[in-house]
Amino acid sequence: MNLPMARQLRFEYPGAVYHVMARGDGGKRVFIDDKDARGFLFRLGRVCQKNGWRVYAWVLMPQPQRTHAGSASYGNRLTS
Repeated sequence: MNLPMARQLRFEYPGAVYHVMARGDGGKRVFIDDKDARGFLFRLGRVCQKNGWRVYAWVLMPQPQRTHAGSASYGNRLTS
């Protein structure tokens, strides 16, 4: 059975940086509990190691949240 894709595949090229995210369906939790989240991080680490990927930053949030910063320069000061 051929199911339609949610979107077209992105272009891939050497040195590219991608923003990857996963959301729970209808605002549901992505992870069942802390053990489930740790299992995800373990599997992510193995996949990254196998494929030579680098993760520059990550966050695990129990539910979708939105945060707005004043400006990019303010965000840069927070991470410096």
